[in-house]
Amino acid sequence: MAATEVTEGKLVRDLIPEIIRKSGRHPEVRYLSGTELVGALVAKLCEEAREVGEAFKDRECLVQELADLTEVISAPMSVGGVGQQEVFDVVEAKAALRGRFTTIPG
Repeated sequence: MAATEVTEGKLVRDLIPEIIRKSGRHPEVRYLSGTELVGALVAKLCEEAREVGEAFKDRECLVQELADLTEVISAPMSVGGVGQQEVFDVVEAKAALRGRFTTIPG
């Protein structure tokens, strides 16, 4: 399982510590795995979902935040050994049985 880095008490993308180092700072880095990694990913999912909600005022900002959310969703899929196609198949099956969240009646 790939490790994920934490700096300044926050889960970050894996290239962020090196970017910080190149700016002359020295981040405190810790690698997570197992249940600690899963907990950090769940917290990050909540954070990114909130940011999507705040971004609806500006389309470009919304696109950026949706990209971040998508990246964070991909991480637990990878850690859990779940493929995108498997998830999309279940999305479609659930939509066929229960509908979607975006359909507007009328």
